[in-house]
Amino acid sequence: MSKLRLPLFTFLLSLIFFSSGMASSAPLPEVKVVKTFAVAGFDPEGEPEIRVMSNGSLLVVFDLMPPSYIDPGESDLGPFKGFDKEMERAIGVPVVWEDRELLLIRKPRADTAEKVKEFLERYRKNTGR
Repeated sequence: MSKLRLPLFTFLLSLIFFSSGMASSAPLPEVKVVKTFAVAGFDPEGEPEIRVMSNGSLLVVFDLMPPSYIDPGESDLGPFKGFDKEMERAIGVPVVWEDRELLLIRKPRADTAEKVKEFLERYRKNTGR
């Protein structure tokens, strides 16, 4: 992920924090990345990564959405329009599409990061995309 995108990432984290109802008059705790899972096989031009955050949430961050192998002539997200719902069904917990290249899982289970990784790594094979 490019260094220029880090300020956007931090801004998005603050939006997630405020929109989740976690904000109060107390000083805001800084949400940090605790662990990162690399993903292989989803998009050869820019693989996504799964970030475990200090507040317990997971972020799935894509370099490109839709992935690089989708025809650029496709409008909007093309066949990936319902990708968040596909992931939600596969992993068994709610997924929120916060930004074009950012999916949020607010309340993951202990095995959710591994399920997301498996879903992403098998996605092209399972869907033929």
